Amino acid sequence: MYDMRWIIASHGVAVLLLSIILVDSRKMSSYKSLDSSVYIFMVCLAIIQCFVETFSFIVDGAHFPGSYTLCLIVDSLLYINNTMFAFIWSLYVDLKLQIKTDNMKKRISLTVIPSALIIVLSLVNLFTPVFYQIDRVTNVYQRTSLYWLPNLVVGFYFFYTVLFAPKRYTQSTRYIFFPIIGFLIPITIGVILEYAFYGLTLIWLCAAISLTSIYISLQNQISYTDLLSG
Repeated sequence: MYDMRWIIASHGVAVLLLSIILVDSRKMSSYKSLDSSVYIFMVCLAIIQCFVETFSFIVDGAHFPGSYTLCLIVDSLLYINNTMFAFIWSLYVDLKLQIKTDNMKKRISLTVIPSALIIVLSLVNLFTPVFYQIDRVTNVYQRTSLYWLPNLVVGFYFFYTVLFAPKRYTQSTRYIFFPIIGFLIPITIGVILEYAFYGLTLIWLCAAISLTSIYISLQNQISYTDLLSG
């Protein structure tokens, strides 16, 4: 059983942290670059996901006209946004740390495939159960035998950034200010705790903490660059 007070509180803190980043980033001219725009998109997507996930708990088990269809839409949106967030993170790592851009388009064309697959299947789930189903009597969310597949894809993107990115970019000074592991540790802790304690919602609060740590690192990079340039 989940506690709505905890869900609202955790998501509220996450939205507050992320909103501070959005407000502060508007003052920074450096946030007009492509990689910075992708980062801001991640922040916005995390904020949206906080509201969507909160709403999913509100409508789960509720009965009103259109509630069944609404549950389907909200839960599919959760799967889509989760996968998009992980893919965009891997894209951001490439954009932020890449020195040679010759192979970037080729890598993106390959790494986008798992995300696109989950998005398509999530849309299919609106019509027939794939990752989840909504009980027509109780209107309650239920996992199917394939519920693990989106999580596997999310794990793939995180694994990709940890395993391959450092090997390519450790000689770049930009890597010093870009703690990939530091980003993933809070999210990993959140995932473990959510699996260990049913009804506990921590992933997006942890994601907000991770995005905040990246933002602080970026500010350190800006200060370092300004110091070198005099």
